Formats: sequence, C-alpha cells, structure tokens
Amino acid sequence: MLHLYRRICVLRATGEAFAASRLESDELPRAVAEATAAGIPEDSWPLRFAAEEKRVADAELLAELLVPLLAERLPWPRSPATAGLSAVLDAFPAKSAARPEPGAPPPTVADLIEGMLAQERGEHRQRATRRAS
Repeated sequence: MLHLYRRICVLRATGEAFAASRLESDELPRAVAEATAAGIPEDSWPLRFAAEEKRVADAELLAELLVPLLAERLPWPRSPATAGLSAVLDAFPAKSAARPEPGAPPPTVADLIEGMLAQERGEHRQRATRRAS
C-alpha cells in the first residue's frame, strides 16, 4: 500500500499530477480500506504517508545530485528521446566509460528513485539476514 503512495509521490515530483491525482482518488482509498481492514490502525496513515513523501523528496534531491555525475561517466546515445538530457551531457563531457546498449533509453528521475529505493530495501533485507544468523 505504501508502494502505491510512493508511486503517487514520484508522479507528483516528476510533473505527472493528473496520473497522481487519478491514483490518489481511485486506487488509494481502496488500498487504505484493505490495509485498515487487515488491522493497520487508521490513525497511523498520516505518519506513514509523511514518511513516504520525505523519502521521495530525499530521493529526488539525491537524483539531482547524481545526474551530473552519472552523465559524466555514462555517455547516453543522443536521440529525440534523450533531448532533455542533451544539455547535461554537453555540460559534462563523458570520460572513457562503458556505453549502454544501443537504443537503450536513459533512466528517468522516477527510474533512479525506484532503483535507489529498491537498493535500500535490499540493504535492509541483508542486515536482517545477517542479524538472524
């Protein structure tokens, strides 16, 4: 359920307000109702939602810091799909780094945020596994 709310936050952060609004009005109430029926206290949602908003804001800031570094090391192929990234690539000339597969689109900010959150979840699992052993 929090994954859905995180997706709403990412959509808002990337300018997809209409899609975020649609998810928030259509799917989120159902997900909250199901989670509440499963025993998660209703009064805990505002804190959980605030935590997700902060995670996405932190991830967005991190992505803004990392994009120039990634652009320096990963020279994306120029195409109409990467037009928005061209200015960044031109500002940071690529060093000798491995090229992505031909035709592979560059990651979007949402992709970077989701990747970062997935890595974070993996680290938590690894820590839990180490503690259990």
